[in-house]
Parts: sequence; structure tokens; C-alpha cells
Amino acid sequence: MKSFIIFYKRLDYISETAEIWITFHSDFSVSGDGFHAVWSTMSLVGCPQKTITESQGELFSPHYPFFLLPNLNCTYNIVAPGKFHLYGIYWQCDIHNVCIELLEGTRVWIKFHVFDIDFHNGRQQLPCRDEYVRLDWGSSKFIVLCGSHNLSKDSLQWISDGNQLNVHVKSRNGKQGRGFHASYKFSRAISISIFLYNKF
Repeated sequence: MKSFIIFYKRLDYISETAEIWITFHSDFSVSGDGFHAVWSTMSLVGCPQKTITESQGELFSPHYPFFLLPNLNCTYNIVAPGKFHLYGIYWQCDIHNVCIELLEGTRVWIKFHVFDIDFHNGRQQLPCRDEYVRLDWGSSKFIVLCGSHNLSKDSLQWISDGNQLNVHVKSRNGKQGRGFHASYKFSRAISISIFLYNKF
């Protein structure tokens, strides 16, 4: 637990955990007025984890649009109905045994409207140092984002390969950037596979 000795007339403090202890100690002086403090709780939706199955909606980092909270470790699991399956029974081969297979399924599309996390600008394929958002949409497919982006020029949007998309928010010190605001929706998709079929 961190300890502070405060000599300020005003202090805005956010705890790093779900608890905060306040200890008041005074001497024999009667010249001061004491102190007045106001406290409130903050909603941490998605922390540590939340599963989302609605067909469309919005995501906000906790405490958006004020500033990114410290020590966040939150995951939003966006799950669309159904994995890819055969589109009817469509599987057709020609006389040379070259076949076409149609698979129908649902994907997750996400777009960031505001992204302002940390002061290390730019998209990176490797994790940013302390504060970042990681998108996972496959066993080995992901992207890690941090920094502040001008989304009027730089569009941040992706669509998953399958029916799931995980949004992981990580912070350490916080208070650097407003956080993020994103929207998502489910999108119907058809995958076409062409292959050579050998029945022998």
C-alpha cells in the first residue's frame, strides 16, 4: 500500500485497488481548519472480464472521457453467434476435381472513434510498454495499439476472421490520455475455398 504525506490544499487521488485507507493525525495546533474530502466509486465495466453477445454496441475504457485509470487489466469478449459452417451443402467439383466450398458465418467488426492512450504514438505489432489495447481475433492473430491517433485521418478498424474478437485493455500508471471509444457490430460473411480433391 502506498503512503502519502499531503501538504496541498487540493488533491485528486484515485486508488489503485478497490480499497483506500485514510488516516488523520494532528498535533496540538488549533490554527488549522481540518480537512474536507469528497469520494465516489467508479464503474469498471469489463474488469476483469465481460462477455458481449449483443449484435452491435459501443465500448468505452473505464472512466472515459476523463483519463485512463491506473492498473487496468480488462477484457471484453465479443462473441457473435455461430462459427463458419457449410453454406447449405454447397461443395462442387469440376471434371478436373477442382472443388469450390462456400462457408457461411458471422464476423465481428470494430471501429475506434477516439483512441488516446499513453504518449508513445503509433501502431505496433509488438506490445506497447505499459499502456495499450490488444485486439485478438484468432489463435495467433492480434494487433497491439497505443498512443494518440487523429482518427479523422487515420482510421482504426478491423474485422475478425471468425465469430469472436477480444479487446484487452492494460494500463500501469494511467492518467495519460482519455482512453478509447469504439463501436462494433456483427457482420455476415461467406468464405470461399478452392482446392483439389483426390478421392483415391
